[in-house]
Amino acid sequence: MSERNILKVSTLVHYLKKSMDADPYLHNIYVEGEISNLRKPNSGHWYFSLKDTTANINCVMFSSYNRTVDFNVVDGDKIIVKGDVSIYEAQGSLQIIITDMKKSGIGDLYQKFEELKRKLEKEGYFNEENKKPLPAYPMNIALVTGNQTAAREDVLMILDKRWPIAKVHEFHTPVQGNEASPQIIEALKKADEANCDVILLVRGGGSIEDLWCFNDENLAKFIFSMKTPVVTGVGHQIDYTLVDFVADVRANTPTGAVEISTPDIVEVYRMINNMQNQLITEMKHSIGNYRKHFDQLKNNAIFVNPTKLYQEAILKQQYLNDRLEQFHLVFKQYRYQFNHIQHKMVQILQNTSNENKRIIHEYQLQLQQMIKTTMNNQSVQIGDYKKNLLQNMQNIMHQKQMVLQQNIKLLDAYSPLKIMQRGFAIVTKEDKTIKDVHNLNINDYINIKFENGSAQAQIKETNDD
Repeated sequence: MSERNILKVSTLVHYLKKSMDADPYLHNIYVEGEISNLRKPNSGHWYFSLKDTTANINCVMFSSYNRTVDFNVVDGDKIIVKGDVSIYEAQGSLQIIITDMKKSGIGDLYQKFEELKRKLEKEGYFNEENKKPLPAYPMNIALVTGNQTAAREDVLMILDKRWPIAKVHEFHTPVQGNEASPQIIEALKKADEANCDVILLVRGGGSIEDLWCFNDENLAKFIFSMKTPVVTGVGHQIDYTLVDFVADVRANTPTGAVEISTPDIVEVYRMINNMQNQLITEMKHSIGNYRKHFDQLKNNAIFVNPTKLYQEAILKQQYLNDRLEQFHLVFKQYRYQFNHIQHKMVQILQNTSNENKRIIHEYQLQLQQMIKTTMNNQSVQIGDYKKNLLQNMQNIMHQKQMVLQQNIKLLDAYSPLKIMQRGFAIVTKEDKTIKDVHNLNINDYINIKFENGSAQAQIKETNDD
């Protein structure tokens, strides 16, 4: 045996690794097999063996890749993996470093599901603004599911325990098979026409083939068009179908659909009791305050001695009565004097000659003319005052307008809009004008006001001039 033919183990293993890493046929290959000895340590990496009836090979899938796997990986799963064949030098073992994984035999279904999902999402069927809100306290609940199924029994049991005061309307339909989708649509149509508060569409777990009827495009579009809020609970937590994305709310299980759509009656009773206690406390507090106020009013001097309410009025009335009596006496006195004077005047007129009557008449005419002349003079003087007043008002208005025009020109000259027309802008943060760069911090959001609009910006860097 020649010494030159003797190799170290590390040399041989390293040579084999380099040879396999350089072989293009061993890169990005697809291998189908069954998972066994699956280990998921705290590092997040997956270690397992991939086997068939006659052989097995070690596999590793690092956490940066396995986080994209969309199903629960367990021993016994038949899968198709994509990766590179290499050698783990420390143990000299052959292994596949996996970069992608999917279940065996259902790749076409997953691809079709993703295509439909992308199509409906692009058409806006999944938009949040189209989701209908759930009622806080639904009293009429529609249950759309298979008859005599475990999902139905679970939902009814949780409903009876959680919200037993609601009335449940059942609409049975097949929930598996090629012909199930049209029948589910028919059941949902009846439920939507029943004027219920919410509709629960539920089914237990299963494979992607079992749940495929819930990936029907027509079913998804019909749910989108319904007037009643729809809560789906199809499969287990890891299962997603098209109806989950188009429904108003998606639950991870059938029982989860009940928990999302109904309140807990125990919590409602507790809330009512708390509100009742709070109301009683507030009522007692209010009654106490009113009672205290009542006692204060009851002990008021006015209520103790009510005559004080009208004593002042009585005194004032007596005073007015006395004044009225005095005016009455004075009036009687003046009346007597007037009658006496009138009597004297009649006697004088009877004894007055015609000449005196003529003189008295002339005096009357002169007096009337004087009154008329005085009134005319006053009217002319009032007209002059009015004319002067209008002229003064016009002069004042003209002066005020001139001052206003000057102020407008001055204001326009100092207007920030004039400055902004020359390329300047106003920077504000939280509605406050920023005049100093030290008032800005990194990642602050600011508003920049231009002459013809505004813009939002975020501070990435500040510099001192």
